Amino acid sequence: LDFLRLEGLCGNARLADVGGVPNLVPLVDPENIQYFDFDDVAKRCDLPGAFVLGAGAGSSRFVGVNCELMPNIRTAKGAESAGEIRSYSAKVSEKDGSCILEHYESKEFSLLANLFLSDGQPGKVLKVEASNRTGDTNFVTCMRRDRKSG
Repeated sequence: LDFLRLEGLCGNARLADVGGVPNLVPLVDPENIQYFDFDDVAKRCDLPGAFVLGAGAGSSRFVGVNCELMPNIRTAKGAESAGEIRSYSAKVSEKDGSCILEHYESKEFSLLANLFLSDGQPGKVLKVEASNRTGDTNFVTCMRRDRKSG
């Protein structure tokens, strides 16, 4: 698998919550699916040319079925750059129910996404390594508690 598109996660960091669970429940309505574009999201976050990571729903117009999306994108920055895509999608095989992991070569997504945007510059980050769970508290709560006390 390709890893991060750029050298780092730093510089003008933003979070974007696009779409949402109401687009999924009680069921996805194929006649009213909302589609979104990563370049547009970056512009709305005042960060054209952003590096984008996250999780969301891939476009059924691109993949042919609903799928999970793992965006890894450099968005367009005006006429100077069209951007670059190194994203993946995961879908269930209609044949045998197995997971199919594929390159996802589109800047379109649908339904929802939780995204991290930045300039993609190197800088200080927190590296966490874990091998197993030792209690009932979830990972995010553990990290918040540790960062607050440290």
